[in-house]
Amino acid sequence: MRSHGWLPSLICVCLLTCGCARAADSKVDAQKLKTWVSELASQDFDVRERAELSLTGLDVDAVEQLNKALAAQTDEEVVARLKRVIFRLSHPRWLRELNAAKAKAQKTGRPILIFSTIGESDGFA
Repeated sequence: MRSHGWLPSLICVCLLTCGCARAADSKVDAQKLKTWVSELASQDFDVRERAELSLTGLDVDAVEQLNKALAAQTDEEVVARLKRVIFRLSHPRWLRELNAAKAKAQKTGRPILIFSTIGESDGFA
């Protein structure tokens, strides 16, 4: 059978993070957010790492509160970690493997958005 050059060869999948896609119980807990932000300044590296990971697991709705927390920071490491968290929350996570995206969407309860390209997976041929 002949291969058609116009068939999609790359599928990019994004888990949607808009507020309408999140579960009702995942609302941002202001007290937890405040605790995790303060833990970013901990003397213990593991505490700082866990706090950043916890913040990264929040919904995109947390970005507004994180920006407010960022504006109040003077510690360079806390600023860098908050900027990283805000970037991760506000930019979609693209996956190339459809099955991995489906599994993650099912786990998080978020819908997925699929884009595919025509041609070579690394650019235009």
